[in-house]
Amino acid sequence: MQTHAEQTVLVPRANFFYFWCVCLSLFVVVARPAEVFPVLAGTRLGLISVALTGVSFFAVGGPQTIREGKFAGGKLMLLFLFLGFAVILFSDWPRMAFKGWRTILLINAVLFFFWLPVVQRSDQLKKIVVVVSLAAGSLVTAMLFVDSVVRYRSIDLQRLSVGATYDPNDIAMIIAVIIPLTLFCFLQARLKGKMFWGGMLVCQVLGVVSTGSRGGLLALGVASALLFFSTGKNLKPWQRFFVVALLVFFVMSPAAETVKGRWQEVLSGEDYNVVNVEEGGVGRLSLWLSSIQLVVANPITGVGVTNSITAMGEEYGRWRALHNSYLQVALELGLGGLILYLLLLRLIWRNCSLALAQFQVSGDQKAMELLAVCTRVALITYMVAAFFLSQAYSLMVPILLLLSEGLVKISSEKGEVI
Repeated sequence: MQTHAEQTVLVPRANFFYFWCVCLSLFVVVARPAEVFPVLAGTRLGLISVALTGVSFFAVGGPQTIREGKFAGGKLMLLFLFLGFAVILFSDWPRMAFKGWRTILLINAVLFFFWLPVVQRSDQLKKIVVVVSLAAGSLVTAMLFVDSVVRYRSIDLQRLSVGATYDPNDIAMIIAVIIPLTLFCFLQARLKGKMFWGGMLVCQVLGVVSTGSRGGLLALGVASALLFFSTGKNLKPWQRFFVVALLVFFVMSPAAETVKGRWQEVLSGEDYNVVNVEEGGVGRLSLWLSSIQLVVANPITGVGVTNSITAMGEEYGRWRALHNSYLQVALELGLGGLILYLLLLRLIWRNCSLALAQFQVSGDQKAMELLAVCTRVALITYMVAAFFLSQAYSLMVPILLLLSEGLVKISSEKGEVI
């Protein structure tokens, strides 16, 4: 006879194929191996993995699972998707707005719903975190150790990135956001696993530094401080020594001088990002001021997904990304879009906080309690990086929302098998 908890498990243990299709698609969309490694070019790994996930999603009754599961994030994601489509009607560049909506917002929403049914059990949620961390690790490994795949290299600034999709800022944001999840894997692993994940953490930190992204570096600093104070009680003495040794290694390395030099440019007022608009500046400060004027001019309808660059070029002759996700979504989707975007971020925080409180009361889900802490830190890391980068539609948002939905579902004991 089944218990109530067993009856509410909508994706049974037997659906291994669907689960591993989800893992494959997660790995591919984050790591983008076909872009990074030329030998895989033309294999259509992304399309194949998503197609397999979609077919298996419908085969296991995924739509019914989502309807009966009542995931709060699904409603917000649909509203965000609908608004992105609605503003196309008012855009001065509807064709480009539709293309941006179709290739970014629609794909993000589809992937989120395809992944959603698998996060109702703690063992599967842990594996999802491992897959995402390994995907970030593959990016870092390629960037640091496989010189032939580096697509972007600035000799004067020593900035690196790999793949056709990611520039140095993109890579820095993704790695910085995933570092808290990698720390979760490190803390949960046994001795040999700790050696692997410890090495992965070192590489990920070096990866962020190698991008030369100041937004990414700031996000990394915030993540490191929050992780040390929020998970410090989970660290054994030798692990704390490892953390301190890693910091000392970084401070003594040549990378620290590069970081110091880039920030000194900003503080001295000589960096292009702080040049005044009147002086012809095209850095972040002048772009932010100009974009605010455009937001005021288009507060309701926006200019359409991905059209902020075009709008800036038409109005001010500066064809640049805004380098601020909050202004980006406000300009492209209007103030309503900004509100929905902030509500999505708030929901991730709320889900993690509710789950954390429940896990602390029960006291029998220490791993999930730690994951709730790390996911919340990852969210803060994203929000910091988003202030300096145009990443409003980053896949990190649906991935963090996915994890938070799983945490709150498991904490309610409705998705856990007894």
